[in-house]
Amino acid sequence: MVRPEPDLPGFQSVRIAYGFSLDVVVPAGLAFLLRVFRLINRGIHTMKFVLAAMTTHSVAAAVICAAFWMCATPAVAQTNPDAATECASNTAMDPCITKAKAMLASQKFRQAADYLESACIRGARAACDELWPILLEPRYGLRDGARFYSVFEASCRAGAMGSCQDGALVASGASGSEHTIDYKDYGRVRAFGDPGCAQKRMEACYGMMLLYSNTDSPYRNLDQAIVYARKVCDLGEWSGCTIGSGLIDGLSNIDVAKRSADLYALNGGACRAGQKAFCKGLENIGKMAGRVDQYGPQDAFHMFMVDQAISNSNWGGGVVYAVNEARSPAATRYAIERASSLGKMEHVAQSDLSAIQSGYAQEQAGQIASAELTRRKGLDGQRSPTPATAQQAESFADAVAERNRQADQVRKANQGRKLNCYVKDGRRICSYD
Repeated sequence: MVRPEPDLPGFQSVRIAYGFSLDVVVPAGLAFLLRVFRLINRGIHTMKFVLAAMTTHSVAAAVICAAFWMCATPAVAQTNPDAATECASNTAMDPCITKAKAMLASQKFRQAADYLESACIRGARAACDELWPILLEPRYGLRDGARFYSVFEASCRAGAMGSCQDGALVASGASGSEHTIDYKDYGRVRAFGDPGCAQKRMEACYGMMLLYSNTDSPYRNLDQAIVYARKVCDLGEWSGCTIGSGLIDGLSNIDVAKRSADLYALNGGACRAGQKAFCKGLENIGKMAGRVDQYGPQDAFHMFMVDQAISNSNWGGGVVYAVNEARSPAATRYAIERASSLGKMEHVAQSDLSAIQSGYAQEQAGQIASAELTRRKGLDGQRSPTPATAQQAESFADAVAERNRQADQVRKANQGRKLNCYVKDGRRICSYD
């Protein structure tokens, strides 16, 4: 029999012979498959289970019916929608997340991640919240940090501030999850932290603070660390206040004074958050900040130390510090004038009065000292100040000198190490890693 030649493009004539012969015109793709079946039928005699299935009239009839159906029906592409197409619009976000959660319940973690990824990139916060543990935590089996950063950077660039926050925390090692620490990557922090912190997202600012403060960060920069600690503190996270305060406290005296406005804000934030250890001396820090421009940072710090002595009822100690330790004219004038205005001149050591009378004879400070010395001469048989008071004043000066010496030693010993501070029983406790 002569086979009919097809006159339709894309169709071929093929003979089906399974106990009978039949020439049919079928699409080219089906023709190829039928030829394959015929070769299998002819050549693989050992595969009896295949031959049995292929030589039944029912199978042949099914093939013939399928061939005629495909001839009569136009070919339509089968759609196999994936996550990207299903989640391609904002209105599809909720259904995509719902579908992903069902997949999670069935432990289809990879499929769920595909759907959540498409939604997260488009800014669906709920999808991002579900996605990051799947990508990073070992129980899901993916552990794909590269995919996490790719998805969340895209989401952050699209304006999803939640993704900026999460990315900054993971990249800086501060996400709070033990499973994400392996994905700490300081080089990626700014991609999340810069846009997030610019929009006053606290977590993004926190990541930036750690980028510049952590000792293992190659980008460590204390000036920038304090800037971002201040931002974190101003946004209401008290740990940023204490971290920033600790960073400043580790600086030299002059640098502390230079940063005193920041220190005042940081300690104030911690104090308002209930960290009582940071309330003490807050007023004096504020005074120091107000004096830096007028007196310079060095004298502003010395005057702060005088205020600290006075706040602890050690009026003579403030003068001792100014005259002997600081040797600062501005601090000396301030100390003697404050003792006089408070009516506490009897607590000033005789030797300090003589030094001030001699060195500041033409000034108010010298006149105050001279008047007190004259008063004491008029006291019959009385010693002024009492040995206990003089000893107290000298003890304060010694304590201040020792504090500065120890602070210098600590700074040198711990240079480049991370300072961690916390509050226990109302006291601030700091230690180095």
